Amino acid sequence: MKKFLILLLVVATSCATTKGCGYAKAKAYNDKQMKKAKRHRVSYADNISNPDNAEFIEEIAFNEDIEPASVTQAMFNLRYGVE
Repeated sequence: MKKFLILLLVVATSCATTKGCGYAKAKAYNDKQMKKAKRHRVSYADNISNPDNAEFIEEIAFNEDIEPASVTQAMFNLRYGVE
């Protein structure tokens, strides 16, 4: 009975620290998501929402024979080599 109480006490207090239990797993997941976000980030200068890029959007639309509103960020990235 005494061993059971000691074991119960150890289990109950093992997650008492902020770095215990799922902290490492959550941190690894968060780090992975942040790396993904940085990899797919497009600067505003290369964004299709930037009004300065309207001329380029119209060029893509003309070449693809679509409306300028139908041009996607992926099309822009492919055409102008944005990573």
